Amino acid sequence: MDLTQSEMAARLGLSHSYIHQLEAGKRTPSDSVVVLFNVLRERVEAGLDDVPPGSLQEPLGAYGGKANRARMIPVVSWAHAGRAETYEELPSDWREQIPTECRDEAAFAVSLEGDSMEPVFRSGDLLVVMPSEEVYSGAYAVCRFRDDGVVLRQVEFSGGEVQLVPLNPRFEVRTFPKEQFAWIYPVWGRWSQFWKR
Repeated sequence: MDLTQSEMAARLGLSHSYIHQLEAGKRTPSDSVVVLFNVLRERVEAGLDDVPPGSLQEPLGAYGGKANRARMIPVVSWAHAGRAETYEELPSDWREQIPTECRDEAAFAVSLEGDSMEPVFRSGDLLVVMPSEEVYSGAYAVCRFRDDGVVLRQVEFSGGEVQLVPLNPRFEVRTFPKEQFAWIYPVWGRWSQFWKR
């Protein structure tokens, strides 16, 4: 027998009305809800839950034929990002992952340090970065210098130069030759954590 909306809500730790709104197409599930649903579905398929296999075929968020395709990506520390000359040099022993809908297969998240991009970005934000995408002028990007260091800035390109624009007025706009960068990866989005202990 399939789960009722109330049973689904109880299993996922969500309200019945929220599940109803999802099924009615009135709300789109967050990445974390999709992950919860997919974990429940995997438990059922593996026989670890008493819901019959096959009763949870459609992922939450299937609206108008387009399913919410959240997947897990690794989180890298700011220091690790600063040491990697290329995407391939990032550490392979990821300790943390977050869900995202970013379609770049090489996407990863980096934990931001510093206050140069406040008030939009804050230290501790997790930035979803796209190594496979070409960055464009005006985009936010994580930039790794060849000699040392990594920064988050809004980037502007002019000829062979890259202008790094901070959002915090305490920091200055700086321009560098493009050759001084090991990589410049555009930011797809971010996660913010408000609860701190």
